[in-house]
Amino acid sequence: MKDKVYLFLAKYVFGFIIRLLKVTVRFKLVSPDYLDEMVKQGEGCILVFWHGQMLIPLMYHSGKGIFVLVSQNIDGEIIARILNNLGNDSIRGSSSKDGKKVFSEILNKLKENNVVAITPDGPRGPYRKLKMGAVYIAKKSGCPLIPISVCAKNMKNLKSWDKFIIVKPFTECIISYGEPIYVKEDVEKVRLKKITTEIERKILAQNKEIEEYYI
Repeated sequence: MKDKVYLFLAKYVFGFIIRLLKVTVRFKLVSPDYLDEMVKQGEGCILVFWHGQMLIPLMYHSGKGIFVLVSQNIDGEIIARILNNLGNDSIRGSSSKDGKKVFSEILNKLKENNVVAITPDGPRGPYRKLKMGAVYIAKKSGCPLIPISVCAKNMKNLKSWDKFIIVKPFTECIISYGEPIYVKEDVEKVRLKKITTEIERKILAQNKEIEEYYI
């Protein structure tokens, strides 16, 4: 019964609240708009942002028709319904469940020059740890990873594993895209772990720079 209530709220209430919140906040892009450049070129790309930061990117990109990878559990169903309310779509699954099917669906969306968004430390952590899956998708698709870092002047972190960010109304949100990161298809699997670590460091450095914006 509790789950049914949350699903009802996700479909009819949460999305409306987020759209209303978006009207009140101010977005400030402090980097080149690499995503817009890729879209104008008609190329697919992979947006990556940490699980706990997803609220700001989802608000900022609402109505863009982005496909977001979400889990098959009840939390994923709630997010999927909110995404639909915000004018985006979802790809359901994870690497641990129906991994091959999900991987194939992501590749198909990228081949069709869509934008796919992944939270590479989701759905359950570890916190801000880049999993190899997103990098492997970049390798096999030939599409670049575009990291997104965000912060807000007035926000609150929940006491969850991902320190989920709740943005307060009438605040300023900072958005920063990292330069597109390509992973060569001929990279050997043994080197992929090292490349993943290097990309993770770049994203964490980008996060640190943006999170210090209001200090």
